[in-house]
Amino acid sequence: MSALVVIAIRGAGVWAEWLTAIATVALVVVAWVQLGALKLTSRADFIHRLSADFCKPGARRILRALERQDCKFDPDSQKFIAGDVTFDTYELDDFVLGPLESLALFEQRGIVDLSMVRDFFGWYIVTVWENSVVQEYCFWQAEQPEGADVYTGLARVYRLCKAIRSVR
Repeated sequence: MSALVVIAIRGAGVWAEWLTAIATVALVVVAWVQLGALKLTSRADFIHRLSADFCKPGARRILRALERQDCKFDPDSQKFIAGDVTFDTYELDDFVLGPLESLALFEQRGIVDLSMVRDFFGWYIVTVWENSVVQEYCFWQAEQPEGADVYTGLARVYRLCKAIRSVR
């Protein structure tokens, strides 16, 4: 009878090991799913905060000025003039082009995906990049000694957004 008790105890030990292994695998799967959801939430929060920063008064003022037909770029003073509104190249870089270039780099590195960029910023990217005054400034900037590769990420994301729009 003692042999039967030993066999029963060994059998219970095997079952306990199997149950432990199954529970561990189940917990790993649950953790993996939760981490995936957390990653999506983190990306969404990141895009939301970036869009909130992009929609502050400085960026809005520049975007409205760029939409005007009388907006001009003066390379000598490095200023943009649109009627009674003036702003310099640093403001355009800091409030509009810089954040869009950063967004392009985040997309290129996989921090955000192209669909999020397109959904939240596609209109801004296309509108800003197709603006003749912005183009004039970017060409001027590219001719400067340290500006050869300026806004290449933005140009790349612009082409991707345009390609997606043409498919739709």
